[in-house]
Parts: sequence; C-alpha cells; structure tokens
Amino acid sequence: MFGRIWNVSPDGLTITFNIRKGVKFHDGHPMTSEDVRYSIMEVLIKYHPRGGKFKIIESMQTPDDHTVLIKLKSSSPALMMAFSGYESPIIPKHLFAGKDIKNHPLANKPLVLVLSSLSNGNGAQNMRFDRNPDYWSPGQPYFDRIVVQTIPDSATRSAVLEKGDFQLAGFGAVPNNDAKRLDALPNLIVTTKGYENFLPISD
Repeated sequence: MFGRIWNVSPDGLTITFNIRKGVKFHDGHPMTSEDVRYSIMEVLIKYHPRGGKFKIIESMQTPDDHTVLIKLKSSSPALMMAFSGYESPIIPKHLFAGKDIKNHPLANKPLVLVLSSLSNGNGAQNMRFDRNPDYWSPGQPYFDRIVVQTIPDSATRSAVLEKGDFQLAGFGAVPNNDAKRLDALPNLIVTTKGYENFLPISD
C-alpha cells in the first residue's frame, strides 16, 4: 500500500491518500503522488491484466507531492483491496513516461533485479534482488539480498535442499515422499502450517 494514511468520504466516492514521505525507488529517485497517478491511470488501467479493477476511477488528482485525491464513478469496497495487492505496483514515471510501455527494457523485469538467467550448474535459473539502501523504514529489510532459483526437476530440488544449498523452498517444492526424510535433517524444518489471509466479503 502506497498510502501512509487514507480517508474515504461518507458516500464512498472520494478516497484521499497521504503518501509516505522519504520513499525512494532503487535508483534513488523519490516516489511522489505523480508516480502513483501515472502508474494507475496510464499503465495499470491500460496494460495490466487486472486493470479493469481500476476502471471505476473517474479521476485522480495530485494536489501536492504526497497527496492523491481519487474520485470514483461509484463506491467500490473491493478497490481498497486492489490498491494493497500485486495489482497495483507503483512504477517510476521518470523511467517510463513517453516510452513504449510494452517494449520498455524494464517492462519484463523488476527495477531491482540485479542478476537473471545465470546457471549455477544444477539446472537452476537465478534471480538476485538486492536490498534498497534507501528503504523508508530504517533497518528493514534485515537481509542484504534474496536469490531466487527455479529448478524444474523435483528430485533435483530435494537434492539441493539436502546438501544445504537452499535456505527455503515453497509450497509443493519437494515430493511428499521426500519431505519426511528431509525433515530428519538437523538443518531443515518441514512444516505443514499454512498461512493467514484476509479478503473482503465483496471480493
């Protein structure tokens, strides 16, 4: 969610967001309300697969660098959920404005992507994401980087976990018959615990 504080009018037709100050993109450029307006009105609605969720917006104004004023055609409780999810990434206007969005060099990779498609010898394809040194919350994130590796073969995924090459594997990453064996290793924890998620009744 790009807003630090937000307010919805009693009739549900006006949403005011106060943008958090001190937020910077990975190139050091400050994020402003104009980045929010551009991302939603000029990119998401026109190009994003779920852009239809934002077509209920009639207009979006930016009275100053840290305020976004949104006027809706009709009230939409589900819109707040769309603002807080992956449907609403905020992109840097200074890098995209006036250019071909679909064919932009950054269109198919994150702005923070440092390394991609590097084979490490076990059939994996790596992506490395470096920590933003200008992140608005001091001390976070607590890690310097995340390396995401994609390995198509399940047996290979089990093997690299057993060797200690990986620190984490997602849901269904290893076959069930390997999970019990891996759980016996001192450096691994296998859990069946799920996760919590909250969705509005209207979604």
